[in-house]
Formats: sequence, structure tokens, C-alpha cells
Amino acid sequence: PGTSALGELTFLIPEDLDMETAEFVVGSAVESQARIPLDGSGPATRLEPTEIVIAGETATELVDIELTRATLRYDVAATHQQLEAGELALTLYVDVISRVPGDHRLTADDIALVHPDGSTTAPVHTALDEVPGDAEGVRSVDHSVTFVIDAQTSGDFTLLLPLDDNFSPEAGEAEMMFDFSL
Repeated sequence: PGTSALGELTFLIPEDLDMETAEFVVGSAVESQARIPLDGSGPATRLEPTEIVIAGETATELVDIELTRATLRYDVAATHQQLEAGELALTLYVDVISRVPGDHRLTADDIALVHPDGSTTAPVHTALDEVPGDAEGVRSVDHSVTFVIDAQTSGDFTLLLPLDDNFSPEAGEAEMMFDFSL
């Protein structure tokens, strides 16, 4: 990540290849495909990740969770999983400020994304590491959760994040919610 290198690809092509319509295609037919016209006349279909400006915060007596950013991409980078055509990976990043002494974990068991149509999906990948804490509050950054969404979906989403007993000592604080729009 974050590096690049020059390279060269060499192909044997038939003599009757029409360079005005030829494209360089990366990705199989069932995956999202990057496409580059070889004559340079048309736009390339690019599949680079898109950073989404998104923010939100919710808190209980013992923990604050801040939604700090999001990315949309055509693969799940952490697992090297290519997505099918028409799908995007939405990764949401959160920072946690814990006022619970010791090290605890956020749980991925019941995390869900509520889509604009009301349907829910479970994450395909999580990076919810240990959350250290003390009475003053300790910040840990860049915990993430990734969902697969339809590339055409836009509207209001809700991230549901459950809290275990370590983070929610009072009834009614068992789940935190973040509303956001794409």
C-alpha cells in the first residue's frame, strides 16, 4: 500500500486488431474491471479507492466511539478478496476512548449495517483490536469494519455497534448507532 513501480507488459496481438476499439482490461468478467482504451481516446474505467468524508460520535458513561472516515473500494484489501461486478466494499473507521480500566475488546458478533431499504448485512471483515482504558480515558485509533454493498446504493445507512458488559454497565446502553449518508 502506498507504493508504486514502473513495469512493462508485453502481448502478442493479431495483425487485424483494431486499435481504435481495443482496450486493456484487468479483472475477470464476474469482477469489477478496470478498462483502459489502447488508442488513448476515451476515458479509463478506474477502480481506485475513494475516501468518504464522514464523521459522527456517540458516547456512554464508559466509552466514546467516533466514526472518523470511510473508504469505498472494489475489493476487500485486508483479505485480498475481489468483489463481483456491481459490488463495493465500504470500510468504516472508528476511534475509541475507553474509561474502563484494563484491556477489553469490541465484539464483531452483532455488528450490522442497515441499508437505505431497511435490509441489514454483517461485516465481511473487522479489525477490532484490544481497547485499552483507564479512568481518565485512553484513545485507540483506526479500528475498522468492512461491509459489501451494492455499488448503486445511495442514501441513509446506520452502523449498529453492540457493546459488551464491560462498556455498558447501565441498561439501555447495549448498542451504539451511527447514521450516515452515501
